[in-house]
Amino acid sequence: MSTLSALLLCLAVYIGTLSYYPPLGLFTHRLTPDIEFRPFITGPIPSREGPYAPNQLLEANTQYIELGIHEGPESITINKRGDVYFSLKSGEIRYIEAPITLSALYTNGSNVIHESKTLFHGGRPLGIHFDHDDNLLVADAVKGLIRVDKDTKEATLLVTSYGGKKLTFINDVTSAPDGMVYFSDSSSIAPIYDSQGDWNTQLPSMFSCISSNPNGKLLSYNPKTKEVKVLIDGLQYANGVTMDQNNESVFVAETATFKIWRYWISGPNAGKASVFISDLPGFPDGIRLGQDNRLYIGIYGGRTWILDFFLQYPMIKRSIFRLPFFVPPISPPFVAIANSNTGDIIQTLQSAKNSHFKTVTSAMERDGLVYIGNLYNNFIGVYNINATNK
Repeated sequence: MSTLSALLLCLAVYIGTLSYYPPLGLFTHRLTPDIEFRPFITGPIPSREGPYAPNQLLEANTQYIELGIHEGPESITINKRGDVYFSLKSGEIRYIEAPITLSALYTNGSNVIHESKTLFHGGRPLGIHFDHDDNLLVADAVKGLIRVDKDTKEATLLVTSYGGKKLTFINDVTSAPDGMVYFSDSSSIAPIYDSQGDWNTQLPSMFSCISSNPNGKLLSYNPKTKEVKVLIDGLQYANGVTMDQNNESVFVAETATFKIWRYWISGPNAGKASVFISDLPGFPDGIRLGQDNRLYIGIYGGRTWILDFFLQYPMIKRSIFRLPFFVPPISPPFVAIANSNTGDIIQTLQSAKNSHFKTVTSAMERDGLVYIGNLYNNFIGVYNINATNK
């Protein structure tokens, strides 16, 4: 046997042996859930042309709301007064009162810090959204679906379970004018309380996406009857949700398959669901409808050929999670903008490799300004969409 053959045999035995052990990242947290790694065959990564042609628009027209010591403004929403609210990995929801003066350059707090106030401290609030009465809806991955009253600031727990089982990872929320609430539950792996004193959502999210387990759901909540229904089941990490411009359907991101789904709540297709956008070039996170039927999709990170290759093979996926400090190979984050009628991608706002944006978790538009959330930085990016369209 040649040396090369011997090395390949040893490597194969090593990988095969590793695949039978629990994933290291969760093992070190003394948590060993029963994760089944499934194969997932990806579609082609879109070529870098047309709306995907390389650009650095995210750097060119972005101003900043600097948050000082507060990191990870993952989801952003704005009330009728124009106050900007954001959820943090610390468990807080904070807000900055209007009017807000933006910083032309990111200074990391050396020149200006926008003072914010605490509204609410939950478990791990992710998606937040103002309903049509201006009450704040909170998708808290630890505590459940919550409503915060606009006047009293009192928090009410609306939903924690379905069918007698706890919803372990409520992720995002939206609402219709009739009061109906639509929200996502991402995964069967719950957030982990880490050594920093925060609820870690990244690690369970990574395991859920790479394992290709279909445990995500899109659900509805009727505030009049208190009834909870599952609208779409079997999603591979259900994530961002938003209504269409006519409030006839709701969109939901399926992060692990690079798709956006559409579920019809009225009209001739009521009760039906179908894929609206497929083969996105990255992991879709938060989604929000903006002006002129623009659907904003926060792309947490871009796809790579090596990641697409790994996703096909359960043994390889299980084995690499045994490697210390494993980080999935992804490319820089960006914002994709789609036509909410057709699903066509019309524009992308891309970042440079050395960008301030380590991740993009959400993007929402108000009056021509796109507020961009992230998981690790201490700022909110504010992009002038009108500057691009001139």
